[in-house]
Amino acid sequence: MVKEKIINFGSIASFMGRPDRVGYVAAKSGVLGLTRALSVDLTGKNINVNTICPGLISTPFNQKYAEDPKHGEAWGKETVVGRWGQPKDIVGAAVFLSSDESDFINGSEIKIDGGWLSSKVRRGELDNE
Repeated sequence: MVKEKIINFGSIASFMGRPDRVGYVAAKSGVLGLTRALSVDLTGKNINVNTICPGLISTPFNQKYAEDPKHGEAWGKETVVGRWGQPKDIVGAAVFLSSDESDFINGSEIKIDGGWLSSKVRRGELDNE
C-alpha cells in the first residue's frame, strides 16, 4: 500500500528562543506540535507526518544575514561543519522522508543545521580555527 507523506518545515528556532523573533519562534515551535499531533490523529490512514528543521541556510530569506560583512561568514563558522548551509543540503532529507525507506518515521523532526544545535562552539575552540 502506498503511504502518503506530509513534510512540514520547522527551524532551529523551533528548539530555542531567538532575539526579536517572538512570532517566528512561536510559529516554528508550533509546527513541531502540529507534526506530532497530526501523526497521532492520522493513525491508520497510511499518512506519515514529519518535520525538517533547517538551520543557517543561505536562501533569499536569510540572504541579508549570509552576506552581512560583519556577521555572515562568522555565523557560518559557528556551525560544526564551519559554513552556511545551502538549499541543496535540505534535498536529501526531503527525498528520504518522501520515500518508502522512511515508512517507520512518523511524528519526528530532522535537524539540518550543520551541527549547530548539537554543540555551542566558541571561536578558537576547534583545531581548524
